[in-house]
Amino acid sequence: MRRADTAATLASVVVLTGVQGIAPALPQIRDQFGLDDAETSLLTLGYLIAAACVAAPIAALADRLGERRVLVTSLVVFGLSGAVVAVTADFAVLVIVRTVQGAAFGVVLALTVGLTGKGLDTALLARAQSVRVMAMALAEVVLPIAAGALLGVASWRLAAALQLAAIPVAVVCAVALPGRPPRTAGASAGEHGLRPAVAALRTPFGAAVQVPGYARFLIKFTLLTYVPLLAADAFGMSPWSIGVVLSVTAVASILAAWLAAAALARHSTARVTLIGLLLAAMPFVVLPAAPAAGYLAVLVVITGLGDGILGVANNVSASMAAPDVGRSAFFGLTGSIRNLGKFSALAVVGGTTLVAPLGGALVLVGVLGVASTAAVPAIARGQSRPPPEPTPERSIE
Repeated sequence: MRRADTAATLASVVVLTGVQGIAPALPQIRDQFGLDDAETSLLTLGYLIAAACVAAPIAALADRLGERRVLVTSLVVFGLSGAVVAVTADFAVLVIVRTVQGAAFGVVLALTVGLTGKGLDTALLARAQSVRVMAMALAEVVLPIAAGALLGVASWRLAAALQLAAIPVAVVCAVALPGRPPRTAGASAGEHGLRPAVAALRTPFGAAVQVPGYARFLIKFTLLTYVPLLAADAFGMSPWSIGVVLSVTAVASILAAWLAAAALARHSTARVTLIGLLLAAMPFVVLPAAPAAGYLAVLVVITGLGDGILGVANNVSASMAAPDVGRSAFFGLTGSIRNLGKFSALAVVGGTTLVAPLGGALVLVGVLGVASTAAVPAIARGQSRPPPEPTPERSIE
C-alpha cells in the first residue's frame, strides 16, 4: 500500500474509538452523572447528527485548503475532545464536546474514503478500499472488547482517553499525505466546494452510487439494533449466542471485503455491487420465517458477507463518480447520505412496528434493500468512463 493509503486507513480506524470504544462505558457514564436512558442517548445522538449534518460543509473546506490540512485538524479536534470527555464533570459540557467530536468523526470518515486509493486504477483502488473496510470491520470487533477490558480494571474515563490516539495518527497523516495540490485548471476559488459536488450528485451516476451506500447502512444499523431483539424474543437465543453470531458476522464481513478486491479486478463495480446488495438484503426478506435459531444465524452471516462486499464496491463507485473539483465535498455529502441510512432504520422499523410485528418491519427493510438494486444499471453506465491513470507514490517498506 502507498503510505497515503496507510495513513488514511489508520485515521478511519482511530475515530471508531468515538463510538465502538465508548459504547461499553455508557452505563457507567449514566450512573456517574445520574442520567436516565433518554439523557444518556444524547451522547450518541448529538454525535451522529453532527457527523451527518455538519461534516459535509467542513469536508468541503478540503477542496480549498487541502485534504491534509483539514484531515489533520479534524483528527486533532477529535483527540482533544476525547481528552475533555475523559476529565469533565459537567454533563452539558460532555454533550457539547461529544457533538463537536461527532463532526470531526464525520469529516475524517468522508475524507479518508476519498483519499484511499486516490488516483489509482480500478484494481488498485479496490485493493486499497478493501484494506480500509477490513481494518474498520476488525476495529468494530476489537474496540468494544478492549474498552470492556479497561472498564473491568479502571474508570470509564480511561476508556474515553483511548480517543487521544487520534493525536499521533494526525502526526502520521501530516507526514504521509501529500500537500495541497495545485488548483484545477479553469476553476476559480468560488468553484471549489459544495457547488460542483452537488452538481456531481445530480448526475445519474453520482446519484446512483448513493443508493447502495444508503441501503447498506439502513440494513447494517437494522441488523445491529433490531435483529438481536428478534433473535431473543422469537427464537429464544441467549445474549451470549447472539454475541457469537454477530462476531461471526463481523468476521464474514472482513473475509468478504478481502474477496471483493479480487472480484473487482475481474468484474465491473456494478456487478459486484449487485451481488453485495442481494446478499445483504435478501436474508431480511426471509429472516422472520427461519424455522430455527440455526437458520437465523446463517442468514445473519450471509448479510455480513453482503455488507463486506458492498462496502468495498460502493467506495470504489463513489471514487469514480467524485468530481475532480469539489471531490472532498462530494464525499462529505456521500457520508451524510450514508448516515441518513442509520436514522432511516429507526424510522422504518420503529414506524412499521406501530402497525405490524418486528418481523414484518425487517421484511420491509429487506424489500427496500432489494429495490435499491434498481440503481445498478446507472452505475454500470457511469463506470464505463476511462479510469484515471495511476499516481506513482513511494510505498511503505
